[in-house]
Amino acid sequence: MKKLSYLLSTGVLFVLLTIIGCGSDDGGPSEEETQTALLNGTWTATSVTTDGSRRTDYDGFTITFTDGNYTTSGGPDLLPFSNSESWDFGSPVTSSITLGSQSMNYAVTNEALTLSFAYTGEGFNNARTAEVEGAWVFTFER
Repeated sequence: MKKLSYLLSTGVLFVLLTIIGCGSDDGGPSEEETQTALLNGTWTATSVTTDGSRRTDYDGFTITFTDGNYTTSGGPDLLPFSNSESWDFGSPVTSSITLGSQSMNYAVTNEALTLSFAYTGEGFNNARTAEVEGAWVFTFER
């Protein structure tokens, strides 16, 4: 009788552990969902630098992120990335993003966004290459 009781107890314990172990894996949003929620919205530039020099021609520059797309407004005609295009996360999701064809590092919180990258292309909106080449840092706030 003791063996039967022991086997039943062990069986019940095994079933309970199996059920608990197979619980829902839905522990909340994924990193991508979390980062998308943080990015979505309109951001206003508070500082733009190229090779460490402040760019005042970007005063009033904004970027708006929606699920999968972005648009810009204000600021100068020249940009080191397209005015409007799709965006996607790189790897890792928490610090790498691609705007159009330009890969960059980013950091985002509820109140601040920083985009940093080195640009070596010809620029967009007929910009001269010398005006857009270099190490860029865009700092935004909501």
